[in-house]
Amino acid sequence: MIPEEGNWGPGRDAPPIRARTVLDFTQVAAGDYLRGRVEVSVGPWKTPLAVEWGEPNPGGICRQGEADPIGWFTMPIAGVGRWGTLEPGRPISAGALVGTSPLEGSGLFAVPPGVYQVVVPLELQIDGRKTRLTALGPLVRVV
Repeated sequence: MIPEEGNWGPGRDAPPIRARTVLDFTQVAAGDYLRGRVEVSVGPWKTPLAVEWGEPNPGGICRQGEADPIGWFTMPIAGVGRWGTLEPGRPISAGALVGTSPLEGSGLFAVPPGVYQVVVPLELQIDGRKTRLTALGPLVRVV
């Protein structure tokens, strides 16, 4: 399964950072997309962390229990940069667009109806260090 949380930086002395995706709706037509947001939070930590990232964050869907996406948000995006401070108990968020268009080379004309896991990969700069996380979301129904 795709990890939903990660540790920033090397060694044991790193903040526990978590990411999740929250959607406006959990049902979508094949080939369409869902809007929502990704939330990033940190567990108990001694100092605030400076964060840079982009918005909106494109994502897709996987079969339940699998890590490889079969559908994705494929339209062009004009994004913007975001800056903030990450502190325990105060998550930060940015927009997300989760698509169901089949990936090129998948052999699919459309993602088949069913229930899928939402995934939104994130690339952040936390206190100047590049960090990659996957923000898992709720299960969605493609009709």
